[in-house]
Amino acid sequence: MAVEQTIVQKVSTNLGFEVKDASVKAEETTIASQFMPFFNISLEDQSTFKNEEMAVAMQFNDLQNITQRNGRARFPNIKALSVVTNPHTQQILKIASAWPENEAAIAPFPNAAEEEKQLRMKGEKFIALPAVTPSVDFYTALKKLDLAGPVSPKKARQVMAYYVVHSTIRYSDRAVWIIQTRGIDLEGEGYAARRGGIPIDARNHMRHIIDAATGEWLFSDTTPQPV
Repeated sequence: MAVEQTIVQKVSTNLGFEVKDASVKAEETTIASQFMPFFNISLEDQSTFKNEEMAVAMQFNDLQNITQRNGRARFPNIKALSVVTNPHTQQILKIASAWPENEAAIAPFPNAAEEEKQLRMKGEKFIALPAVTPSVDFYTALKKLDLAGPVSPKKARQVMAYYVVHSTIRYSDRAVWIIQTRGIDLEGEGYAARRGGIPIDARNHMRHIIDAATGEWLFSDTTPQPV
C-alpha cells in the first residue's frame, strides 16, 4: 500500500523544518522494529502495538540546506531525520538523525527495556502516545532548547526524540518532546564532569524535556546511560 501524501504533509508540519517535497522518502515499516520504553519493549511485548502493524517511516534529507535562518542553517549538524509515525494516529512516534559517518562512535544507546528500567528508577513513565498534533513542533522545541537548555542542540552529532505523554516526580501526564543530544562535550560546556565523578560514557550525551504545548524547557539530565 502506498504511503498517503496527507500523512507525509502532517508529519512535515509537526516536524516544523522547512522541507522540499522532493527530499522526502516515505515507506511502510513494521512496528516490531520501532521499540521504545513502556511501549513494545520486546518482540514478546505486544500490549500497545501488534508486531505486524504497519507504521510510516519517512526520511527527510538535505535539511541543512533548506532550513535556513539569516542565510545560515539553524542546526547545521542535522542533515537528515528519520521519522516513524504512530500507526493509530499518524502522529510522530520517534525521530532520529544518523551518527556522522566520519566520526568515531560513542557508546551505543541502550535498548528500550534498559532505558525503561533506568527511567522507572527515576520515577518516570511514558503514560501514553498523544493523539493530537503538538502545539509546539519539533523544530520549535529545538529552538526553545537552544535558548533555555543547558547544552545547545547545535553541538550534537546526533539527535533522537520521542513525542509522548510523560509523568515524573515533578509533574504528571504532560505531552512533551523528549530530545536526546548525543556527541556533545559536557566538560567543554562548563560541566565539571571529571571532578564530579561522572563516568566517561555519561559525558557525551544529554536528555532534554520540552513541553509540547508551551515550548517550556522542563529539565535535562544524562539518562539513560549506556551499558
